[in-house]
Amino acid sequence: VIQYAALPVMMGIPVQLTQLFSNLVSNSLKFAKGAPRIEISSSPFESDVSADAADDEDRYINIRFRDHGIGFDTAYSEKVFILFQRLNHSRDYEGTGIGLALCKKIVENHAGKIIVQSEPGKGATFNLLFPVRKILVNA
Repeated sequence: VIQYAALPVMMGIPVQLTQLFSNLVSNSLKFAKGAPRIEISSSPFESDVSADAADDEDRYINIRFRDHGIGFDTAYSEKVFILFQRLNHSRDYEGTGIGLALCKKIVENHAGKIIVQSEPGKGATFNLLFPVRKILVNA
């Protein structure tokens, strides 16, 4: 099940943004436990996501991808974005370790930031922070 609210329309490279969404949905499905459920929503940036995530001179829109999968320890929240880094053994979960590294590059290419929050057994939430100046139509 993919639940989503109205999302903003933004300036960007369509192929890259499609790849970004595809990678995040694919990861959510890959690491699901039981019937997959993904929630996609957006809101103005909230400082409780991470105090150092937004520059003072820029306001952000937060597009959130939340799943209810296996999750991981927050100690690895930066490691998941490193090229070819995997938190799980390849015999348990397919993949190359490229997907989330590519997501980070795409978000940064659109002047944004990506932050992940997770807890083992409770899923993961990927916060995509895009500058308001990139938003054409807000949800």
